[in-house]
Amino acid sequence: MRADTLEGVPRSRPSRSTRPTHRLRRTPTRSRERRPEAGDLTIETILAWANRFHAKTGKWPRTSSGRIAGRRETWEAIDLALRKGLQGLPGGSSLSMLLHGPRNLRRRKPLLTADVIFGWAEDHFRRTGRWPRMVDGPVASAPGETWKKVNEALWEGFRGLEGGSSLKLLLRSRGITYDDQARPVLQPKQVLDWAKAFHREQGTWPFKKSGPIRDAPGETWEAIDRALKQGARGLPRTRSLRHFLVSCGLLWSPTGLKPQLVPSRILAWADAFYRRHGCWPQATSGPIEGENESWQGIELALHRGKRGLKGSASLSRFLNKHRKIFAGGKRRPYTRKLSLGRIRAWAKKHRERTGEWPHRGSGPVPRAARLSWQAVDDALRKGRRGLPGGSSLAKLFGPKKQGSRPS
Repeated sequence: MRADTLEGVPRSRPSRSTRPTHRLRRTPTRSRERRPEAGDLTIETILAWANRFHAKTGKWPRTSSGRIAGRRETWEAIDLALRKGLQGLPGGSSLSMLLHGPRNLRRRKPLLTADVIFGWAEDHFRRTGRWPRMVDGPVASAPGETWKKVNEALWEGFRGLEGGSSLKLLLRSRGITYDDQARPVLQPKQVLDWAKAFHREQGTWPFKKSGPIRDAPGETWEAIDRALKQGARGLPRTRSLRHFLVSCGLLWSPTGLKPQLVPSRILAWADAFYRRHGCWPQATSGPIEGENESWQGIELALHRGKRGLKGSASLSRFLNKHRKIFAGGKRRPYTRKLSLGRIRAWAKKHRERTGEWPHRGSGPVPRAARLSWQAVDDALRKGRRGLPGGSSLAKLFGPKKQGSRPS
């Protein structure tokens, strides 16, 4: 009998509640991490660390700059200590304020005043004809400055400014608002007269960066260019000032502007293409013979509504509308019956014109609209269009005649 049973009845084990609950407790040990030495931090120490960081990286530290070289502290912890007055620091400051403050290690630019910024804005208006905005890029009269940085200094209170302002608020305090609609309406003839006067004085025609217009105080060629692009202030909408002068015949373009297109001219080119090739042109048909045009350019002009044409069209739809070359959106099939005599006649004409017998890749058949030599070869092979089948262009003319030339 087993030792743990009594008269065949197993002994019950003690429940968990009767088990001893006491366990050996480990005596707490001191953390091996040494307390940071930042308990005696001073402003001079932080500035020295910032100088070393700048000498090593070329940038001033931020809260996201990670751990301080050779120390346990991070720049984020230093910023927190400066804000809340930890580790012996006075508090009420931050890392950014310390580097921007009286010590101002980051100061590289002179202090600003509202009068200085307004002087830059007046110079910008004299050159461009409009008051500066934050997105206008560099300040022309102050190298190294940008309107975005100036606006940031006005808002954040950097570089001696009070803060809580902006370029728009500064100009509004001087009685100036961004009101582009108040500019006078212009006439195309007036712009042409200014351009002719500029040409008489300078010997060249004006462009976007030609500066202020002498005969029109407050106007600049950049403002005229912008109005032409937007079709504003009574001027026609064009691509630029240069294209406006070219379209008026004052300026010659080396590349030349494409003339306006009319449907009758495109149809005449398409008819000539059909007479030469026996098929209608497509966007991939290459340049138009005898013209400084291409069928791809015609396709783009029809699709985008350029050069006097209506948009939302294509070359195929245009020809379908005016020449009915398509039926139901598909090419009309070539349903005429074929004969070996007719194919031999076409092949003879092809040989006289090109010097070789036709093959599958010879393109369209000139005297048969909407028919290609590939379709003829398929009909010969498969017995379509009245042909017996089981033949081909190669079998019909023979391999020797394929590469022969007429004597």
